Amino acid sequence: MQFFSNVKFYKSFSNINQIYEIKVPPIPAIAITGRSNSGKSSLINALCNQKNLALTSSTPGKTRTINYFYVPTNKPYYKEFFLVDLPGYGFAKLSKKENQQLHYIIDEYLANAPNLKLILLIMDARRELENEEYSIINYCIDHGKNLLLIRSKWDKLKQSEKNKLLNEWKKNPLISERTIPVSSLKKINIDTLIEKILTFIN
Repeated sequence: MQFFSNVKFYKSFSNINQIYEIKVPPIPAIAITGRSNSGKSSLINALCNQKNLALTSSTPGKTRTINYFYVPTNKPYYKEFFLVDLPGYGFAKLSKKENQQLHYIIDEYLANAPNLKLILLIMDARRELENEEYSIINYCIDHGKNLLLIRSKWDKLKQSEKNKLLNEWKKNPLISERTIPVSSLKKINIDTLIEKILTFIN
């Protein structure tokens, strides 16, 4: 199985202005966004075959910064790039003001981030799409942003549940053509996702 190798934590930023101020290297960026506890950190660890590269937490809503991870070049397979872990949204125990601040950080990044090549919207496959997800999907489509909808925790579903979801997704081509079900724990479709990412990097 192919993984991104020798990945290192690069730097955390409170807002997009800091990214410009320190002059982050102008290499491609892959942004990972999603609801708190959707599995963003676990996915980063799975993509890079490291257990604790991106720290997972039992407390949703802990990530409040834009976290950059540097992926060095692996010739001839791919060029260097950044994996970018954005704050999780929708955590009920955060105040309305705190959630609004997180949404602002995410929206500002997706709209204005330098060298952003692809957005991965992570969502627990057991949940239905909600307003936040539709907002991100519609924004990306309307503004020509490259987007993949990653349905995490696929291993938690029964086969009958998987079949039902796959049939439902087919009814909406805008969703189905962008959707990849994955399991970070069981490494389901991690290869497929890596190949998709490489098409935007190379």
